Amino acid sequence: MSCLSLQGVGFHFPDDDRPILKDIGFELCEGDRLTLLGPSGSGKSTILRLIVRLDEATEGTIRTGDQSIDDLPVGELRQRLALVPQEPTLLGLSVRENLELAAELHDIGDGDTPDLEGLLQQVDLAPDIIDRGPRELSVGQKQRVTLARALVARPTALLLDEPTSALDPGSQASVAELLDRVADETGTAVLAVTHSPEFARTLGGRGIFLRQGRIEDCGDMDELLDRDGGSPIRRFLNGELRESS
Repeated sequence: MSCLSLQGVGFHFPDDDRPILKDIGFELCEGDRLTLLGPSGSGKSTILRLIVRLDEATEGTIRTGDQSIDDLPVGELRQRLALVPQEPTLLGLSVRENLELAAELHDIGDGDTPDLEGLLQQVDLAPDIIDRGPRELSVGQKQRVTLARALVARPTALLLDEPTSALDPGSQASVAELLDRVADETGTAVLAVTHSPEFARTLGGRGIFLRQGRIEDCGDMDELLDRDGGSPIRRFLNGELRESS
C-alpha cells in the first residue's frame, strides 16, 4: 500500500479559474525517493502545501494509506506526512527542547518518546549539541535539527521544500546522502522540492519535471537529468527556462 498517492490533482485560487496545478498524479511507497524539479512558479511547493492541507486541492484526490487526507484530523495528517520548510526555523530553545516540544505537539506519550540523542546521530549530528541554542548552530546544523524534529513523530513520508537552498554544494550532497540513508534505514519515503540537480542526483530515486503547473517529464532520476539537449528539462538545467509564464 502506498503511503501517499495523488490522482488528477488540480488547484486554482477561489477568485481565479486559471489553474496553478493541473492533473498531477504520482505515488510514494515505503522508502521511495521522489524529487520535484522545475522553474520557479511551476507549482512544486504548492503540491506540498496541498498534501498537508495548507491549501485545499480543487480537483482530484490525495490519499495516505487507504484514507483520503480530507478524512484525517489535520494534526494526524501532518504527523504522518511531515513538512520540512525551506528555512530551518527553530524556536528560541535548546535542541533538546525543540525535539521534546515536537513530541508533545504530536501527543507522543512517554513510553513512545524517541531517543533524542539517537535521533541527532541519525541526522549526522553529535549528541553533545543537544543543549545548545539555535544561535550556537550553523545553518547546516539547523537544517539537520529540523529534520530530526520532523522524524520525532516517525512519519511515513518527509516532504521537503528546498531543503538545501541555503547550503553550499558540498553540504547539499551531504543532506541528500543523509535523506537517502534515512529512507533506507527507516522506510520513510522522501518527497523533495529542489532547484539543485546535484541534490536530486545524489538523492536518486525518481524525478518529476513540472512546468506551468503540469507534469512535463518523469522517470528515473539519472535518466531524467541526462535527457538530450532538445528536451524541456535539459533547457531548464541549462538555464533557458527560468520561470513559468
